[in-house]
Amino acid sequence: TVNHFVHEIPLDFSPFLDSLANYTPTTYERIETLLKSDHSIDRVKSLILNKHIICKDLCLYYLKRIQMTNNYYKAIIELNPHLLSEAQQIDEQINESNVNDKLLFGCVAAVKGNISVCDMYNDAGSYVLHENKMKDD
Repeated sequence: TVNHFVHEIPLDFSPFLDSLANYTPTTYERIETLLKSDHSIDRVKSLILNKHIICKDLCLYYLKRIQMTNNYYKAIIELNPHLLSEAQQIDEQINESNVNDKLLFGCVAAVKGNISVCDMYNDAGSYVLHENKMKDD
């Protein structure tokens, strides 16, 4: 079964292509094994703080999952083009022991299509806005 919408904008993986090409199946499988029993924020934060995984690899894991499943489910309509650079910044903060414990790093969030996020499409479910890219959060 093909799931297709007339005005669908395909996901843009271009900011991530090089990183995804270098993302090994071994890393994917290792992270999948670590997360298999528990995807909770506390578990993921613990894995990151104890250096079992890094934020960038976690983001690549989820990007890979989206690549594998989204053509059918269509749950994700847009990807944050700054995702990997933001993950890298958090990894650097962790390495410098300069991480704010209140941060929700490791928490993967999907933002509903009617909430504005800078540089991302927001159609709010309306054809009139189907190619509308936000300038601000």
